[in-house]
Amino acid sequence: MANHFTIKEFEKITGISSHTLRFFDKIDLLVPIRSENGYRQYSLAQVAQAQVIILLQKARFTNAEIAVMLQEHLSENTVAKLKVNRAALRKEITQLNRVYDRLGESIVRLEELAQVRNNLNQPFCELREVVKVGLVEQSEGNIVDLFSTIHHKVGDYSWSHLNIHGLRVPTAQVQQTDYPVVAMYACQPKLQLMHPYEIDAGRYLSMYCAGSMESNPQVAYLIELARQWNYEIGEYVYIQQVSGPTMERDKQDFLVKILLPIDGDNSALE
Repeated sequence: MANHFTIKEFEKITGISSHTLRFFDKIDLLVPIRSENGYRQYSLAQVAQAQVIILLQKARFTNAEIAVMLQEHLSENTVAKLKVNRAALRKEITQLNRVYDRLGESIVRLEELAQVRNNLNQPFCELREVVKVGLVEQSEGNIVDLFSTIHHKVGDYSWSHLNIHGLRVPTAQVQQTDYPVVAMYACQPKLQLMHPYEIDAGRYLSMYCAGSMESNPQVAYLIELARQWNYEIGEYVYIQQVSGPTMERDKQDFLVKILLPIDGDNSALE
């Protein structure tokens, strides 16, 4: 292997562009020697030095800080700086991992939504495991009040965009296009601790439909179907938000999932 490299050779070895190498030379961060004809030449030792510079840049050090650290790499001050930036990187990695996971969840959700839109208003039976949520109740009010209450309790206005949530409605109180909006559940960690509630495991008659969570006529329709099919229905029906204001502009375009606990031997949909 050659002891010295031209700037183009050094670019291939280190992955640092010639433009950046010239800039490093200009600010005295990585200074090559000059050949007799004035061309830049880099030594074998500078390959490792270049790699250290790139590593420290990725560790969020400025070029000025790197220059000092290369001169004082054995000092306690350098070690202290490395520890500080390493801790900051750990925090950033944790945050990026959360973002990565959220993006994965969003991809899955959007792919599911594409399927949901093709299967609206089609009842189906499903077996569901118990779901632990937080539940907020009010004696009177509206859906905006419920959202506001949860905003206040969890201290995070983005909870409804990040966590599964919906209404719990007494089945017996569902009218054709009306039902009380007095309880909202959410799979939000803080709310789960403050107001724990479990949505029971078991068989559900479910259906995806368009429209908002409140005053949705498809809720009464699904309950009536369950009765016609001789199912015993549960005390509560759950109306879960599937898509809303962050994805749709009009409430008529919202998507919800209606979940009605059932029991009985009717197997028409199974």
